[in-house]
Amino acid sequence: MSGKHVPAISAKIIKASEPREDVIRKSLESEIITENNGLTWLQPAVQQTGLKEMVDHSTILPQCIRAYKDNIAGFGIEVKYSDDIEETPEMAAEYALAEEIIELLNLDMDTKEVFEDVIEARETYGIAYLEVLRNIAGEVNQIEFIKDTPTIRKTLPLDPAVEIEYFEPVTEYSRKHE
Repeated sequence: MSGKHVPAISAKIIKASEPREDVIRKSLESEIITENNGLTWLQPAVQQTGLKEMVDHSTILPQCIRAYKDNIAGFGIEVKYSDDIEETPEMAAEYALAEEIIELLNLDMDTKEVFEDVIEARETYGIAYLEVLRNIAGEVNQIEFIKDTPTIRKTLPLDPAVEIEYFEPVTEYSRKHE
């Protein structure tokens, strides 16, 4: 033995206080809305501009968001066959059409960049909005990222509520607009 004095080791356990209701937490379960065909509009519980400030003043959150953008959309969007079979002329035509659709979904920027913006907004504000535009035949022909995420709010309710009929290709349903 060397005769050196070994300092005593101690540990102190610090418990967190009881969880508060006004603190933002990650949900541990699915939050899928089932009533009203999933069309219920939820108002954010907190001011979303404060969430942006939190990200701006953080040292780690921007790095995490950048990693999400790189890992989710960073490899690009591509069309590929799920099965390794010989390509028919019909398959080739459909493949070319799918590639063209992806290429032309947004003329202002690459489609990958649109999805990167959606991921950044989702990770910053907890929600993001992507507008999907369709032509008269109902085919998707453009997507647009809605940039001003914290400003989107539901308008004041209409009194009385107005019932509007919606016609989908398969079913018809109505929904009250307040």
